[in-house]
Amino acid sequence: MLIVFVVSSFLRDKKYLILIEPSYELGNDATRNHIKDHGYCRNLPRVIKKTKHNIIKHELTNFNFNKNNQNAIIMSKKNQTKNTCNYPNFISPISKKALNKKKNCLYCKYDGFAFPIIHDIPLLTKDSGILISKLENFN
Repeated sequence: MLIVFVVSSFLRDKKYLILIEPSYELGNDATRNHIKDHGYCRNLPRVIKKTKHNIIKHELTNFNFNKNNQNAIIMSKKNQTKNTCNYPNFISPISKKALNKKKNCLYCKYDGFAFPIIHDIPLLTKDSGILISKLENFN
C-alpha cells in the first residue's frame, strides 16, 4: 500500500514524526466534546513544537471511523541539533526516578528495574519492567 511505503520511508531516517490522532483543534463541536468526555489528548501541535519539531502538515483526514471523532494527520520533522543525547530524560513508571541508558534498555538504579528499547522505542510500562539488580555495575 502506498501510504505504508510513504510512512516507512519517512520513518527510516528517524527525522520525522507522523501521527494520526483525533483532532481537538481541527475537529467539529461533536469531536471536541468527544475528546473532552473521553480524556483524549489535546493541543498536540503545541506539544510537538515544544519538542523542537517543525510541523510540515496538520490537516483533517478521511480516516474517520466515528463521525464524532475526526482524525487529523500531523507530520513533523525533527530540527537538526548538536545534542548528542539520543533519549530525553525518562523516569521509571515504578519509582518515578531517572532512567539511564544501558545498551538496549533504560535502567533505574533506585528501583532496580530495566525497561527494554525495541526498534528505538522504549517500553515504559510497569508490565514491561524487568527487575535487574546492579545493572549499573556491568558495561
